[in-house]
Amino acid sequence: MYTTFHRPTVITPSQLDAWLEKGWFRIGATMMWCRLILFNGTLRSTVWTRLDMADWSPRKSQRKLMRRVERDYDVTIEPFEWVGEAHEDIWTRYRAAVRGERPATAREALFGHGGGQLFKTWQVTMRRHGALVGWSWFDVGASAVQSVLAAYDPRHADDSLGYATLLFEIEWARSRGFRYHYAGYVMPGEPAMDYKHRVGALEFLDERDQWRPWSTFDPNALPSDRLNQQLRAVEQGLTARGVPATVRTYEMYEAAALNPELAGYLADPLILTIEPRQRPTRSLVVTWRAPGGPFRLLQCTPTPGYLRTGTADNASVRPVELLLPARLLFETNHVDDLLVRAEQAMR
Repeated sequence: MYTTFHRPTVITPSQLDAWLEKGWFRIGATMMWCRLILFNGTLRSTVWTRLDMADWSPRKSQRKLMRRVERDYDVTIEPFEWVGEAHEDIWTRYRAAVRGERPATAREALFGHGGGQLFKTWQVTMRRHGALVGWSWFDVGASAVQSVLAAYDPRHADDSLGYATLLFEIEWARSRGFRYHYAGYVMPGEPAMDYKHRVGALEFLDERDQWRPWSTFDPNALPSDRLNQQLRAVEQGLTARGVPATVRTYEMYEAAALNPELAGYLADPLILTIEPRQRPTRSLVVTWRAPGGPFRLLQCTPTPGYLRTGTADNASVRPVELLLPARLLFETNHVDDLLVRAEQAMR
């Protein structure tokens, strides 16, 4: 799978360090790992990052920003405390102003659906005249911390509060002897996550699960690009043979990871669908597994379903299509062989 979830019942500081070392990250009350993500309808590669704080110190511009924020706001760093309505008000304003899909409530973002507080969470809070205007939450391990979530009132966006909370987290952790600060993944080609690079020289987790300096990162070897290129080559080949084929995103690719009852359903975010000339109820699908294949030609059974989003008080439901692989017709690493078999399957 490109996405995996684990729902721990207990997690100690040393266990959190081990999860983070392997490229996992907290989402609500679960630990999550992914290689690809659909962001605003576009397939992106996720590259997990961390900052080694052993030799880190804030640059002049960073120190200046932190001093300015401390001058204009009341900044505190303390164990997490839920303040309810104030958190939700900031979250609602922030969520409406920024890009990307986010949980409907701050409580859901931190705890998930019905989850408890499993982590040792701290918070950076910023207040002006006693009113909460921004905050971030971070989890504390044995030798590492992970930045979980941040939000601020968009009316104060010009003061760089989101970036400032990240710097305050890092400085707090470094001054107390922690080694690594994890801020999750970046998405090369998508500027929404680029602010994470501003803190300093990051490390990234490569495909062999080794942490390496970002200076060695190859932007031309992204799994999302390779996946798209491989399927586009098949699409072009089939089109040239008169076979109608289309590369498309499959938004329900995480269904099997999220719900064990859906185990066995297709788990590929980008697929190629082939329209058969006869027996239109049959669905032919080509997949390719990044980073190295193989191609798989599948006969799938389309299954109607419903996707619920939002909260219990404000939920929306829309129809979706799930694909259940019924039969593996062919598997290969060679495009030409796949084209022959796919054309044969159309007859």
